[in-house]
Amino acid sequence: MKETTNQYNLYKHLLLDWDIPAPSADLILWHESYKATTNSTSKLFNDQEWEKYTDSIINFANHNNFKTVGISIIFADDSSTLPINGVDWIHKFIEKAEPKLKVGIDVGYQSGKDPVNDTKKFQAMAETLAKFKPNEPLMLAVDGENKVVAANALEYTNNFKAALNDAGVKYDEFAILSTMKPKSNWGSSLLNGFEFYSQKKKGPQKNSLNELFNKYKNKPVEAFQAFYNLVESGKTIAKASDLPGPGTAPVFAISRSDDNCLGGQLAPESKANKCGITDIFGQWGWDEFEDFLGLYNAQYPTTDKIFVFQGEQLPCDWLAEVPSCAC
Repeated sequence: MKETTNQYNLYKHLLLDWDIPAPSADLILWHESYKATTNSTSKLFNDQEWEKYTDSIINFANHNNFKTVGISIIFADDSSTLPINGVDWIHKFIEKAEPKLKVGIDVGYQSGKDPVNDTKKFQAMAETLAKFKPNEPLMLAVDGENKVVAANALEYTNNFKAALNDAGVKYDEFAILSTMKPKSNWGSSLLNGFEFYSQKKKGPQKNSLNELFNKYKNKPVEAFQAFYNLVESGKTIAKASDLPGPGTAPVFAISRSDDNCLGGQLAPESKANKCGITDIFGQWGWDEFEDFLGLYNAQYPTTDKIFVFQGEQLPCDWLAEVPSCAC
């Protein structure tokens, strides 16, 4: 049986101390928010701190063979909540990252009651995104936030893309980060970023991937075997085998419960969850986490992209060897 063979090979790796292959998929270091405030008292939005913050993200991505690195632009009431010159801050990031990395923009906004038809918001956001002039097309992504679901994702994507295209935004990939099982008619219209964390199924059997990742901290073989057994059991939201690449990319979170991360160092004292809601992969070592991703990629070889979520939560100890670290 294939399952038995997979289990045997994993433990064979463990017993013989064989090297686990690095993930062959393109790694994407995604960014979704700013823990620092964006007002005049911000610790982040000044030349010196922005330089250190963005250097930390970009240098980590380069040092660890990522292909894409993201940054956020947050929208509310149809306009950016970054400082007045927010587009300039993002431009600095793009210019610094582009020589070696593809750049992604997380389009953060609060969708309305009918997200599929947020026409005015789509147009307003597209006009801002069109101000960016990257050398190469951007990857754009949004958080589904439980309002964009599999049933409306394609219509949502097409409507958003229409606004982007009308405004002349330079991009070549559009992703939705959520927990959706892909539909057969999606084709290459959207990249489905499937979040493998915070998953519990309602009912008497509540199995949490977060708890599993904590239980097997820095034990990638045991962690992957337990992950595989759980996600293929049907007791979580979706089986990994139901999420074929390249249309779906797994998303793994590096959240941690303390403040010892890049964004946590810049957050105001009053801010809760400075580095995320709980300990997920952020308490692992980077090498062990990369081994876990390698095992995932070996098990699901059609996977051609993997999101590491999210860049502002990069643990300070992962950044220790990175030049110009902001921690």
